[in-house]
Amino acid sequence: MEKLLHEARNRTVLLNSTREGLPLYTQLGFVARGQVSQHQAVLPAETVLATTPVGVHPMQAADGERVRQLDLAATGIDRTALLNALFAAGTTMVIDRGAGASAYASARERSKTVLRRACGVHGVRPSGARH
Repeated sequence: MEKLLHEARNRTVLLNSTREGLPLYTQLGFVARGQVSQHQAVLPAETVLATTPVGVHPMQAADGERVRQLDLAATGIDRTALLNALFAAGTTMVIDRGAGASAYASARERSKTVLRRACGVHGVRPSGARH
């Protein structure tokens, strides 16, 4: 981690940490700025909402730019490539309270693979891994 931070030089490095990992990352100079909620589950294929809540709909092409703006405002980083990969890999739902998208959530499988592709990392193996 120290090598990565050194090589990052003046670039902004963001990190999502568990509560357990926070003390370690604080020692490395990271500062808590907020909270991220991530919900994971393995659902049976037949799981379906009987009705969609009012104002919630599957993301459409027209929602894309607004969702990217929301993400940029939240992160300070243009994550267009990552978002496009996530949207293509699963289902994204948008909350619209009448003024355009105000929130979004994505459900996808194999998110580590999606993230690697979006970041341009292919065929990566852990250090010391053998064929």
